[in-house]
Amino acid sequence: MVAVTEEDFAAIFDVNARGTFFALQEAARRIREGGRIINISSGGTWGGMPSTSLYCGSKAAVEQFTKALAKEMGSKNVTVNAVSPGFNDTEMFERLLRSTRSTGP
Repeated sequence: MVAVTEEDFAAIFDVNARGTFFALQEAARRIREGGRIINISSGGTWGGMPSTSLYCGSKAAVEQFTKALAKEMGSKNVTVNAVSPGFNDTEMFERLLRSTRSTGP
């Protein structure tokens, strides 16, 4: 967290939070009565891990957008959910594993 720059913050939040917010806004404008909106969150929001504050924070924002929009869309019988898949073998996950191994418990 200490080494995070404003550019790092903007890059992560622009994709995960801002992008999701405006996609949800457009979906809410267009969705039909009884429709479904599904967001992708992360299992990382369940408990922070080293070096993941930006990512987890941005996905926590997605979960809050989901809760708020679900309440807003309830009168149209629209279901809004977030899916939090398990970890996937990605470059980010590999970096996380390396940093966790090097710092220890």
